[in-house]
Parts: sequence; C-alpha cells; structure tokens
Amino acid sequence: MEKIGVNTSQKTMGLVEFRDMANDFNLKDTNLTEREVIMSFNLALMTEIDEITSDRYMVLSFVEFLESIARLAEFKSRTPVGEREESYIPGETLEIRLEYKIESLLELMSISFESVIKDRKRR
Repeated sequence: MEKIGVNTSQKTMGLVEFRDMANDFNLKDTNLTEREVIMSFNLALMTEIDEITSDRYMVLSFVEFLESIARLAEFKSRTPVGEREESYIPGETLEIRLEYKIESLLELMSISFESVIKDRKRR
C-alpha cells in the first residue's frame, strides 16, 4: 500500500504486526486477551486530521507504540519485578502503579526475546 502524506523514513507498526508481537512474546493470558491487544493498539493511536488521503491513522508511530506498551502492561497487571504473585490477593494487582507494571511487562518480554528472534529468523 502506498503511503500518501506519510514520512516513509519513519518506522511504523500496523495492527497485524502488533498482534504478532503479542503472540510471539506469549503476552496473552486471562487478563490480556486478543480484545485487549486490539484495544491497546487502537487507543494508542492519535487522532489524524486527514484520514482520506493518508493511511497514517492505521499505524503506530514510536510514541504511539510506547503508549500501546503501557496499555498492554495496564491490562496485564503483573506483579512488580522481584515480588511474588502469591503475596497479592486477587484484584490487588490492579492497584499497582503503572511504572511497575511496565517494568514487569518489559522483563517478561526480555526473557523470551532470544527465542522470538530465533523463531523469526527461521521464517
């Protein structure tokens, strides 16, 4: 698809790539389902002035990507790094500060990073 009015040197990520990332890193569970992955993508997109001549409204910029990661972390509601999940009562993880949730999500992703890269090279 030709991008009209979009800076082609800027790297972007579409919904399919974002969903693939969530699948590759095994992020989905009972708290983070396909629905929440798609919502994280859509809610992170900024409003665009011209959606007729540009497909910019369908892809994430880097800043939007960072916001979508934060939204994934909020939905996933993991315990902070170094703490045991058993020490939290059900629902208590929803009250954890966002920065701890983001750190936990990035830690989870970094653990499986090497295997994801190896799988992508095989494709």
